[in-house]
Amino acid sequence: MISKGVSALTVVLGIAAMASPPAAYAADHVTYELTSDSIGMMYGIEYVDATGRKLLEQVPLPWRLDVTLGAATAAPLLPDQPGAGAQLRADWRPVAGPSRWVVASIYSNGTLLCRSAIDVGNITCYGNTPYINSV
Repeated sequence: MISKGVSALTVVLGIAAMASPPAAYAADHVTYELTSDSIGMMYGIEYVDATGRKLLEQVPLPWRLDVTLGAATAAPLLPDQPGAGAQLRADWRPVAGPSRWVVASIYSNGTLLCRSAIDVGNITCYGNTPYINSV
């Protein structure tokens, strides 16, 4: 037979375990950036924040956004992993043309992870792909 004192202790320990804060994880401070000398507006910008993918439309350039992610260099976001993997995509196809460059950059904790420059009308940059190019 278990004493009332042991049962009460078990209940108290069980409640304490349920009330404990979740385990801490490292957070990456991510900066997304889009710039251009010849394009004034993005028709669409898609990026990832701590809650998942976001879409902005009709955004003037230059554009910059700071977010916090669990892991900026993680594999691209999966539906069950919100906040994993920095990603940036942008579209300006209706006004694209030769030498009408856009530069997309992703920084994590102040370090450049990805920079892509292109003039074809859409661009991508991923935190888990250390690709760096410029105009």
